[in-house]
Amino acid sequence: MKRIIFPLILIVLCLCQVLACAEEGERLVMASGDYRYAILDDGTAEIVKYTGKEPFLVIPETLDQFHVSAIGDRAFLKCNSLMGLTIPGSIRSIGNHAFEMCFFLMNISFSDGLETIGEYAFKECWQFADIVLPETVTFLGEGAFSSCYTLKNVSIPYGVTTIGPSAFNACSSLSGIAIPNSVTSIGDHAFSLCRSISSIRLPDHVTAVKDSTFSFCTALADIAIPESVVSIGSSAFTSCSSLTSVDIPDGVTSIGDNAFRDCYALSEITFPDSLTVIGDHAFSSCESLTSVSLPEGITSVGEYVFYNCSSLTDILIPESVTSIENYAFSYCTSLKNITIPDSVTSIKGKAFSRCSDALSIMVHRGSYVNRYCIISHINYHYDINSTDPIRTTARANILFKDSTGKYLYAADKGSKLMVTGYDSSVKMFLASFGNRSGYISGNGLNISRRELLATFYTVPNT
Repeated sequence: MKRIIFPLILIVLCLCQVLACAEEGERLVMASGDYRYAILDDGTAEIVKYTGKEPFLVIPETLDQFHVSAIGDRAFLKCNSLMGLTIPGSIRSIGNHAFEMCFFLMNISFSDGLETIGEYAFKECWQFADIVLPETVTFLGEGAFSSCYTLKNVSIPYGVTTIGPSAFNACSSLSGIAIPNSVTSIGDHAFSLCRSISSIRLPDHVTAVKDSTFSFCTALADIAIPESVVSIGSSAFTSCSSLTSVDIPDGVTSIGDNAFRDCYALSEITFPDSLTVIGDHAFSSCESLTSVSLPEGITSVGEYVFYNCSSLTDILIPESVTSIENYAFSYCTSLKNITIPDSVTSIKGKAFSRCSDALSIMVHRGSYVNRYCIISHINYHYDINSTDPIRTTARANILFKDSTGKYLYAADKGSKLMVTGYDSSVKMFLASFGNRSGYISGNGLNISRRELLATFYTVPNT
């Protein structure tokens, strides 16, 4: 009888424990105090649920003599009683959403042995101030510390190779962070909305600044991009309103849509010869940008690329460019002179809309750009291969028609500038300035006052 009763007691004890269990996929979840756990393939335990209310918790290294190696997905989700946490060295991984929305968790102590932190593991832990990750960590999952609004400092150890997408997204107080050279990949939105970061040095082995990585980092004033980078993604630095200059290294071939949009303080940018693509809106509303030299290799100036760059006065367009799209230079109200090469065979109708009335485009006579200017009523002047042009704006010449309808010309008293003729085929006036001759583009013709308001482009006589 005793031989029968003793096994029955063991079975009953097991059943009591199993009754406190729930089936999770093909795993049995067992209970031990405030913890629910499952056995992994390697015979260790994974905590799948905590039901207690302890404010300061030390996670055990064993449960029912099983070695605890993992904290499972959502194990401590919304555990609002938790204020302090110690994670032992037996824990190798923290699962997805494991401590998400533990709103009052202020302090956490990690131990060596931890290797991976899963997706959104500590999302919206609003009381964090400082995080020191152990040297054994190699992977930070997507959104791992996103929306930790009070987090100020993070120590990322050498050995981490991947910072996942949105890892520190919306950590608005984060100001102290150093990314080690072991990191080779930083995901989309990784530091987006980190409004207190003022300086970042990217590791030497990162090959891409991905989409929105630093978007809305409004305090970011200094960014060091290594020569290993070959692409800058869409919205990578959108609304980095404190950024004043960027040196894009040789090797970068593409800048994505909206990459530097609304970088209001950006006044200087250097493009490498390797660059072949600049996306739409890439520098839209960079209101402090004054000068741009596009590299050979760029074939198109896309839509809104320099839209509302209201301080832009000079831009060099290379002969590799064949098209300029709608609104590319719209609202560039300081842009006065621009040379467009003959290689350009397509300019959309609103490429220069709302620019200054003083804008004059240098063209070759009879070129596509010349015809575009005439049709679009944009001032233009001819490139007559001068190495020493004179540009002067004046209310200098009186002109009128005689009884036969021919133009007669005269100069104002004391003026060196003389209108000498008119080419009706291209609507250009001929001019002389001392011993120089050339062409002028009229910005305003007031017949009643018999005045020509114009910008004059003249070259030495030959």
